[in-house]
Amino acid sequence: MAYYTCYYCGHFGNDVTRVNEHPYPQRSGGVTTVDACHLCNSQKGGKTAHQFARWLSEHPEQMRPGVPYPDSDRRRFVRRMLNRV
Repeated sequence: MAYYTCYYCGHFGNDVTRVNEHPYPQRSGGVTTVDACHLCNSQKGGKTAHQFARWLSEHPEQMRPGVPYPDSDRRRFVRRMLNRV
């Protein structure tokens, strides 16, 4: 069984929760993939990584440590993405 760390929340999981995620949607020309958990991938939807970080910053309940998994912390992802602008 392979393990991964979610690009968005930092969750350390196995193949059961892992998906190959495009940080920039394929419809926008995104070709690279990162490992992400299913819950982050479904919440991100068709947003770019930057749009998802901005959405998370507007929904603080989604940035609490432990959301969506006990070992998750999306704050690092949001800081990393929003400091690029």
